[in-house]
Amino acid sequence: MLIRFLRFFTACAGILPLAGKEPIPITPHASQEATDWVLSALNDADTAAPELSYVFPETPHKVRLYLIDTAVDNASGWFDTNNILTLEDSQLIRGQGDPTSSSAFTHGTQVLSVIAGPEAGVARGTEIEVVSFDIYPDGEETSSTVGLLVTALGEAINHFIDNPGTPSVVCIANGSSEPASSTFLEARISEAVGRGMTVVVAAGNEGSDASAYIPAAYGTMDGVICVGASDQGHAPLASSNSGDAVDVHAPGVNVQTFHPESHSVGQTTPMTGTSPATAIVAATALAELGRQPGLNPSEVENLLKARAYTSDSESKVRVVQLDNDFDSDGTPDELERFFGYDPLNSSSTPPAIAVRRANGFTMLDFTISEDLLNTSGTSTLRDGSSWRLLCSTNLKDWMEVERYVHIGQKQEGRVAITILDDAVLTEDAPVPVSGGPVDSLRFDLLTGEPIVEYEEAESTANIQVQPRPRVGVRCFYKLEWIPARLAAE
Repeated sequence: MLIRFLRFFTACAGILPLAGKEPIPITPHASQEATDWVLSALNDADTAAPELSYVFPETPHKVRLYLIDTAVDNASGWFDTNNILTLEDSQLIRGQGDPTSSSAFTHGTQVLSVIAGPEAGVARGTEIEVVSFDIYPDGEETSSTVGLLVTALGEAINHFIDNPGTPSVVCIANGSSEPASSTFLEARISEAVGRGMTVVVAAGNEGSDASAYIPAAYGTMDGVICVGASDQGHAPLASSNSGDAVDVHAPGVNVQTFHPESHSVGQTTPMTGTSPATAIVAATALAELGRQPGLNPSEVENLLKARAYTSDSESKVRVVQLDNDFDSDGTPDELERFFGYDPLNSSSTPPAIAVRRANGFTMLDFTISEDLLNTSGTSTLRDGSSWRLLCSTNLKDWMEVERYVHIGQKQEGRVAITILDDAVLTEDAPVPVSGGPVDSLRFDLLTGEPIVEYEEAESTANIQVQPRPRVGVRCFYKLEWIPARLAAE
C-alpha cells in the first residue's frame, strides 16, 4: 500500500495547506506471508525448545490505544470476543476533496489483531480502549500524507486531554518510504510525549538507516520507541531499517494476524515487516501500563529496553520481552493467582505439581485458590476461567486427561487438589483380586488415596487391588489455565 506524507497539517486555526512541498511516499511497514515462535519469543527469546507456549499478563488497569493507520474492520464481530477490548468507530482523517467515508481496512485491522486480537493478541490480558484514526481516505491501495498523520496526532492529543486519567500509547506502524523530514510531525510527536503519551513507531522496511525516514527518525527522542523487525534467530530482517534511531526489535516474520476478508476462528494470515513488530511493542507497552499506570513515556521506553533480550553483549539487536512475572520468582503471575499465591511477593511461590503413584494409579497434587475454586464444577472457576490437565508420551502430542478430582483441605486461602489420571488405567490399571467390574472411584478423605468400588459391593469399604505389571509407558503432564474470555469461546 503506497502512502505519501506532506499534504497538509493541523494548526490551531484548522487545516492549512503546505505550499511548495513535494509529496513524500510512505508505506505501512508490512508484507503478506504463522508460527508459534512469535508469541513464545516474547516470554523467552533465549529458549531453543521446539514446542513453545505464550503466557500473557492479566493486568489490573485500563489503558488506551491510539491507532493511526487504516480503519479497523469489526463487521464480523471478531474483536468483540475479547470482552475487555473496547473498539470505537474509526475516525476518518481527510483533506479537501477526499472521500467522506473509510474504504481502507486491512492494515489497521491486522495491526490491531496483533495487539489485542482474541486469538493471538499480545496484550489480550489487558483492558484496552481503542481510538483509531484512518489516514487513508482514498482507499486501500492509495496514499496518505504527513499532513494527515499530523492531523491524526492532533486529534489523538485532543482526545487524551478531554479524557484524562487513562495511560495511553500511540501506535504508528507506517512511515516514509524515502528519506524525509518534517518539523511539524516532530513537534506534534514531541507534544504527545510531553503530555504523557508513549509513542511507538515503525523503523521501516527499506533496509537502510532509520534516522533518514519519518516518523522512525524520532526514535531518538525520549518516550518515542522506534521498532525494528527480527527473525526467529533474533537477527534483524534484511529489509528492516536499523541504526541509532531504533530502540528495540520484535518478531517480524510470519506474525499471525486477522485479515478481514479471509478469516474464520483459528485461521490467520501471516504478516512480515516492521508493522507487526511495531504492533507487538505497542502491545507490550500497553501491558506494562496496565500493570504500572504511573509510568511516563521515558520510563516505559527504558523498561522495555532494559528487559529486552540480546544474544551477546556486543549485539545491537534488543528483542522486546513481555514480563509475565512481576515479582521475578520464576512463576507467571496468572499461575500464582490460580494456585493461591501472591504474584507480588517473591517469597510466595507455588511448589511444583507433585506426581506420585498409588495403587497403580498416577496421582497429581497441587492447590487452587480458595477464592477461585468452584466446588460444583472444579474445572470452571468462579471468575469464569477454567483449567485442564494434559498428558503426552512424547512432549508433542497432548491429550486432555480423563480424571477423577479429590478436593482436600483448605489452608492459607488454598484448597488441596488431588487428580487421579484415568488414562493410565489403559496401561497400568489395578486388577481386582475378586469382584466384578469397577463401578466408580472415590478418595479416602484423609489421605486422598483412591478407593476402588464395584457394582456388587455392599459397602464402600476399600477393595483389595493388585496393580498390573508396568509396561514402561512414561507420561508427561502439564496444567493449562484458560482465561474467562477464551474459556467462553
